[in-house]
Amino acid sequence: MQALITGDHMEEPDGKEVEDQDGVLRLLCENFQLFQTYSQHIQSQPHLFFCQVPRAMIHASWIPNYEVPLGILLMLWDDGKWLLPCPECYGVLYLIGGGGSVMSGWNRCWGICLVCGLQYAEARSFLQDIYKPAARLLETYGDNRPVMIRPDPQPWSWVKAPMYVPEPIPRRPIEPGHLAELIEDLQEFERFNHDNDGKDGNHP
Repeated sequence: MQALITGDHMEEPDGKEVEDQDGVLRLLCENFQLFQTYSQHIQSQPHLFFCQVPRAMIHASWIPNYEVPLGILLMLWDDGKWLLPCPECYGVLYLIGGGGSVMSGWNRCWGICLVCGLQYAEARSFLQDIYKPAARLLETYGDNRPVMIRPDPQPWSWVKAPMYVPEPIPRRPIEPGHLAELIEDLQEFERFNHDNDGKDGNHP
């Protein structure tokens, strides 16, 4: 379950939800190499792309807030963005979210270190380093919120009846997979590739 963003505020999850989120993030750390190896595969499959990672979000006052799906995180990391030094071991901290003020520049970011687990840090510029890179991708590839679409209108008929323009209908959002299930799918995908590695392409 995710923390809820309402307006300019983020509702903190209760103790049980925090425990569940920590467990999922540990799975992400333990299987991080798997996500890196199959990053392009995940990005090409909508139900994998929109898989939600706990605490993966950007939020601030006065500007739109977003949840950040796994596919966007992978795109940011692949592009060398949303990476900071881990404050504990000075290794790589892969950011999964952040919040701050566009007025003062104050910010707090959080991410996973493959050695230290979940860690918190501060970016040099929340707007330039955290918010804008993610928001641009979200605006381009969609953040999976339900939107209204208008079907194509019917053409003029032979009796010259008025053009019929249907009412907008809601587009159903993609149902994202769960991270634990995604890991199982990737492990199975890896086993399949390993078993078929080196086989003659004319044989299954």
